[in-house]
Amino acid sequence: MIYKRGDWYWTDFTENGRRYRLPLRTKNWQEARTQERTVTETARAGKLANLNAPKRFLEASQRYLED
Repeated sequence: MIYKRGDWYWTDFTENGRRYRLPLRTKNWQEARTQERTVTETARAGKLANLNAPKRFLEASQRYLED
């Protein structure tokens, strides 16, 4: 599903039991449709991951072990 938040388009979909809400970084609806298809296919292939969460955990665990 594509929706507009402010001036920008975002996508919100569920793939393999995981919910994705991502900015499409465009103000054009037609470009947003194209980018949504690309993002959905990437998630379906398992190549789209939340890269921020593991980094935060690793940083926190390293700080904990250092203390």
